[in-house]
Amino acid sequence: MSAVDTTSAEYMHQCLVRKVLKMRSARGGADRARDFLDGWEKKHPGEKTLRADVMDQWGRGNRGADGDWRS
Repeated sequence: MSAVDTTSAEYMHQCLVRKVLKMRSARGGADRARDFLDGWEKKHPGEKTLRADVMDQWGRGNRGADGDWRS
């Protein structure tokens, strides 16, 4: 088993996606997650992968458990 590179951009992106999924899973979290993603996109114009990956992972049943990434 190889070690996970916790400094890679891909790993950090997946962690951020899981954080938003956890946020969304909480009571009333859909609005919080949407607000977070709206703010993210304002600060990172043209960056749409976070929202797309959150929606994709949510659709696959991922609710933000540590290390969970579904393909």
